[in-house]
Amino acid sequence: MEGVERLRRRVRFFLLLFLACTAITLLRVYPGDVHQNTAEIYMWSTLGFKLIYAKHPPLLPWIVGAVNQLVPVNFFVLAALSAFNVTIAAYAVWRISCLTVGEARAMLVVAIYLLSPYTLWHAIKFDHNAILLSTWPFVVWAFLLSLDDPKWWRGLLLGLASAIAIYAKYTSALLLIAVAVAALAGPRRAQYFRAPAPYLALATLILLVAPLAWTVLAEDAGQMTRLIGAVPIGTIPVCMLVTNLLRLLPVLAGFALLYWWVGPGAREKTAYLRELLVIVLLSYALIVAANVGFGLRGSQAWTMPVFAFVPILLVSLLRSPVPHESMALYRAAPLLLCLIPAIGVLMLVNSFRLSSHNVVDPTHELASEGASIWASALHRPIGIVAGDGFIDFSASLTLSDHPRAWAGFNDAWWITPELIDKNGVLAFCREPDGRCNSRASDLVGKRNGWSCDIEARRFLWGMVGPILRVKAYIVPPRGVDAEQTCNG
Repeated sequence: MEGVERLRRRVRFFLLLFLACTAITLLRVYPGDVHQNTAEIYMWSTLGFKLIYAKHPPLLPWIVGAVNQLVPVNFFVLAALSAFNVTIAAYAVWRISCLTVGEARAMLVVAIYLLSPYTLWHAIKFDHNAILLSTWPFVVWAFLLSLDDPKWWRGLLLGLASAIAIYAKYTSALLLIAVAVAALAGPRRAQYFRAPAPYLALATLILLVAPLAWTVLAEDAGQMTRLIGAVPIGTIPVCMLVTNLLRLLPVLAGFALLYWWVGPGAREKTAYLRELLVIVLLSYALIVAANVGFGLRGSQAWTMPVFAFVPILLVSLLRSPVPHESMALYRAAPLLLCLIPAIGVLMLVNSFRLSSHNVVDPTHELASEGASIWASALHRPIGIVAGDGFIDFSASLTLSDHPRAWAGFNDAWWITPELIDKNGVLAFCREPDGRCNSRASDLVGKRNGWSCDIEARRFLWGMVGPILRVKAYIVPPRGVDAEQTCNG
């Protein structure tokens, strides 16, 4: 009976966490908005099931595409996907905690885990960095399970989790290197490598990742060379270290509070902390080394999944809570989770007050106005929206035609001259963007198109955002006559 009650409490907690994360995902942005990176993933998902999408592997477009087969994807669905990612990440960290510091202290880990911007506040969008928050802990959990009992099926599970992490983002290879070193350096290495688990894990990983690796080498081998040198090398280590320490302050403050309330551990039983410490330190070092060595973009976001394991290392220094302390945490959890949506509202208000472009830029409003002009003049669906990357990706998601996005008129395999001839182009350019306006003007001149000046602004609870003015370029399909009007 007691076991059933514990199960109910856990299910209730993770369900409430999912609902709270869904609420903050919706409330921290302007109503109807979706982050550009998430909208980009949606657009890719409409292109079919490919092995590579621009510079990223296919897991997220596959997930969104599969969901879109069941229910139409909109900003509510994408918010739920973001929340589900955070929730299963927290579940995986909890399971790792049960293995390493024991079930009694695992709830302490989750308590301070949710304080970190790396694990909740920065992961409430669905993109290729946020997905690592769930895939990396599942790799580590599978690895520790295989160490605990290296049976063949646990090796298969580790290989599958590792392949999923690679299909989520290529930088997961750095985690797998750290996991391999932890296995080789751990005290259980002799027993572990006499069992089938590590070899089956490696074989499964190679078998599943081989098609992706072949496609990347055959079709997109130049992608890495285009990314190298994107960030000045000298700024990376200092910026990363300072930012990482600042964002860990809430976790450290939460640990200090627990240390005062629960007290230090006295020879409490722990397991696999040596392996976990190797994984954390080596993964972080490899991320820094990769960014320093190649000057790659995304250096701050790449460290995010590493810090999911820091609360486990901290809580290993505490003693196990006594029963009345555990019950107090369980009873307080629903009330504390209710604070998460409220914090989302505060984040939205603060971002709007500071005129953060992610909140105040009326991207889907401008996309809708341009679409109205297109419909009035051409009476046909929009196939391609180009130019401003924020507006065209927003248009791909929010407009009923779900056009393909051609961000910045950059080379993209999903945009071909034949497709432009067939569908035409609706482009948006901000005045300072000379390259965008030049490319759009060239298309207009060649296709008997025209341009319109449009503008929009947002309002939130008495606050007024800045006006965003853009030029909309209407490029009709080849051979189609249109009434050149700017009235939607």
